[in-house]
Amino acid sequence: MKKSILLMAAMACQKVYEKSITIGASTDYDVFDDDPEYQILAFTGSSLKLNGWKNILNTITDWMWNATLLWRDSVKLCNYVSVHRVRKVFTPDPNKKLIVTGHSKAGPNAPYWIHKFGRSGDIGVSIEAPPAFRGTFHVDNCIGIIDPNDPVTKMGELTFNHPDIQFFYLPDDGGIDIDDHRIERIISFLKNNPVDI
Repeated sequence: MKKSILLMAAMACQKVYEKSITIGASTDYDVFDDDPEYQILAFTGSSLKLNGWKNILNTITDWMWNATLLWRDSVKLCNYVSVHRVRKVFTPDPNKKLIVTGHSKAGPNAPYWIHKFGRSGDIGVSIEAPPAFRGTFHVDNCIGIIDPNDPVTKMGELTFNHPDIQFFYLPDDGGIDIDDHRIERIISFLKNNPVDI
């Protein structure tokens, strides 16, 4: 897969952290149509929007919702709900390939979307996702990006698995560090290492 596609996906996630469409307390996303070949549907993980009581309540609800061990259709319930919420209001451009991407707790949304709704040529990019699937969950045309030192990518391993997709692991820089989870680190790596995967 071309790193340019992975970089577009990571940069879309970063933009959603800055400004997003919110449905319910656990679904932040946006759609980007500025590329002539690809439309990008990007989901983000938990944000710490603590300006105002509504944002504080949504953030607390989001963390509690993500911590549940419930699942439906072989994926964590929060990911199932998030994908189906957006599917109700978003229709992919029929003249473009769709890149579905998600970072952190929203990373599993990418392979789940591609599995349920993907068309020929659509691509999933899961970035620094925790395990969120039950059993073997195989998805073609999807890649996961993981930093081996990111603790979030290991959360929930006793109950959930990572999907059966192609994975790209960043180089091990030693030690567990939550800073390895930041989307800016992924973007920096992809910009400075232009070799295709």
